[in-house]
Amino acid sequence: YIGEGFLSSLLSFGGGDAYLTIADGLFVQGGTVAGADFYGQLVPVANALPGSILCKVLTGIGYLAGFRAGGMSAGLALSLAGFAVSVAASGFIFGIITRLLRTFHDVPVFRQISLWVRPIISGLLLNVALSMLRTNLETGAGLFLPEEIVLGASIALAALCLYLLCARRKAMTAPMLVAAAAGLGLILI
Repeated sequence: YIGEGFLSSLLSFGGGDAYLTIADGLFVQGGTVAGADFYGQLVPVANALPGSILCKVLTGIGYLAGFRAGGMSAGLALSLAGFAVSVAASGFIFGIITRLLRTFHDVPVFRQISLWVRPIISGLLLNVALSMLRTNLETGAGLFLPEEIVLGASIALAALCLYLLCARRKAMTAPMLVAAAAGLGLILI
């Protein structure tokens, strides 16, 4: 787990929302944590809490894997290890990137890298969004809801949040509150 955590931190270049795709590939597809636990519990909690996505998700994966393997004490130990690995790997990446940028700040290729990063990150975030939609559909199927209703509700909520964010020029607070209220409403139903 510690080795995979360090590797996942390095692959994501220190974290961010794109880390979810890498964590999915290494930990969910690798069987360390179940997809329903990852997208149904860990990702929503990580997105609701302040701080680094990398630190929160790697800590949560450690807890879930440790809890499954040996109870709460093992979960706490692995979550602490996950947090330490995420901080160490992020510091390592930050140090290397800072050194490279200071050394080669006038080289044109470093200016071009920023043009390549956005499409890659966008693709990774699209993968996360589609994985969360798949989890919504699986959860709806578990509740015996028709797939069309779950898909329609998910799209309607996403459209409402985009409308609040873009057309109404609202801060991120409004879409977050709408999504939280919708989630709370679904839990109560």
